[in-house]
Amino acid sequence: MDAYWRCGVRFRSSRWSVPVVLALLLAACGDDSTGLAPLASGNWSASYIDDATGCGGTITEGTVDLLIVQVGIDLRVTSAGIYYTGTLIDTEGTWAARYRADGGSRFEEFTVTFTDNNTVLSGGSTWTWTDGGAVCSGTSTIEASK
Repeated sequence: MDAYWRCGVRFRSSRWSVPVVLALLLAACGDDSTGLAPLASGNWSASYIDDATGCGGTITEGTVDLLIVQVGIDLRVTSAGIYYTGTLIDTEGTWAARYRADGGSRFEEFTVTFTDNNTVLSGGSTWTWTDGGAVCSGTSTIEASK
């Protein structure tokens, strides 16, 4: 029988113990290669500042509710009837969507950082609006808690 180390535990292999050892390793050590952070799923209350001056608009402030569903590293974010998809790696989340806005189409991508065991997020977005001819862009900042 050969001896080997995994997660600080010495194992001796034999024909019957290999499946048992593999199950124990997965249970004891887990798979930390995914970079999963604690779940971000939940209802979030957010405040935002949207800068549309690049499109001839103004700077607006407001509040919005977010629903975040995390499955593995995948995020599904719903806010004001808009459905975003993205990922969460360690503490950095990104999500994006294309949706109708102001007589045209807007593509928006958020990058946020989750803190306090994923109960607080902060970051912002960049967005581009087009009506098929004209194109302009803007930014936003967001802070939220659950």
